[in-house]
Amino acid sequence: MITRASNPGADVLHSTYTVIEVLRWVMLAHAAALCLQRRDEAAHPWLMVAALVLMAVWTPFVGRMQADPSGRQPWLMWSDLGLSVALLAISRLVLGGAAMSLDAMPLPGFWVLAAPLAVAVWAGAGSGLAAGALLGVVQLVMGRTIDVRTVGIIAGLLVLSWGLGRIVDTLRASIADREADYARAAALAERDRMNRIVHDGALQVLAMVEREGPELGPKGVYLANVARQQESRLRALLQDRNVDLPEELPDNQGTDITTMLEQHDSDTVTVSLMAGEVVMDRRRAQELDAAVREVIANVEKHAGPSARAWVLVEEEDGQVIVSVRDNGHGMTRQQVDRATSSGRLGIQNSILGRIADIGGVAIARSLPGRGVEWEFRVPTQEER
Repeated sequence: MITRASNPGADVLHSTYTVIEVLRWVMLAHAAALCLQRRDEAAHPWLMVAALVLMAVWTPFVGRMQADPSGRQPWLMWSDLGLSVALLAISRLVLGGAAMSLDAMPLPGFWVLAAPLAVAVWAGAGSGLAAGALLGVVQLVMGRTIDVRTVGIIAGLLVLSWGLGRIVDTLRASIADREADYARAAALAERDRMNRIVHDGALQVLAMVEREGPELGPKGVYLANVARQQESRLRALLQDRNVDLPEELPDNQGTDITTMLEQHDSDTVTVSLMAGEVVMDRRRAQELDAAVREVIANVEKHAGPSARAWVLVEEEDGQVIVSVRDNGHGMTRQQVDRATSSGRLGIQNSILGRIADIGGVAIARSLPGRGVEWEFRVPTQEER
């Protein structure tokens, strides 16, 4: 059984790029109306029509590319700005001096506003302001005259580019602060969990050694003193509520999948983890954990009263590999197919569906009397 699927994750700036795309289409219609109005005065009407066609082709292309976070590459953003600059620069050549004297509006009209706004969202307020200033300079050079209307348009463009960039910068800072709060809360929760484990184990043992050690003679007294010192240090460490976070937090609420899967360890489930962390975004980590939990639940329900499960977590070539096997009754291929088609054992939705949704592969191997082994291969970074 092999299933593969991927699903794009959430993008907090997607709505902003959608607004910019809508602006492009509205301003494209405005530019078309300008061309229709200028058809008799333009020095080169066919060049004007060609420029309009180029804008009509570029608008859906750049809109589709910017809608996907992986498509917002530097070459696209600077090409978008470069096209706007070029259309402004050829306005006097295409329209001619007579048309420009009648109307200070350049060849592409307000269509060029979208490019610096996209740069502001992509690279921040400073880059947006620089992009707007570049268009403003080209507009002044192309117009050859400075009037109140032109200056007003340029000032509005600069304010819009800088202001939108500032809003996005503030949003990114707020998201970073929220991520830090989540990480701090998760670290404190993990520390509290470790406190309970250590208190129920190590601290009680140290207290017993400190209490019973003197009865064992000089060596016992020495062990009691060492146990008392270690108990004091350990208690101080566990009571410390200061959390040192890394300078750069993982994107999209990163979660250590090894810590999450370790919680399944019990008398009947053995979890073997690799050294170090395997960080995934929180949503995908929770889906992977839910699939593992469903497999363990199936072992408890269907593998037999004495069945045990083993969970192994590895990382290889940008993938987290989670294997879950049991020593239960096992299944034939026909039983697996019937369970998948009918939804029995939660295979179709709770296991295969979850792994497919996070862009992974789920493989099940089973023979009667030899248990069932599931292998999940999931990219640590979501595929685009």
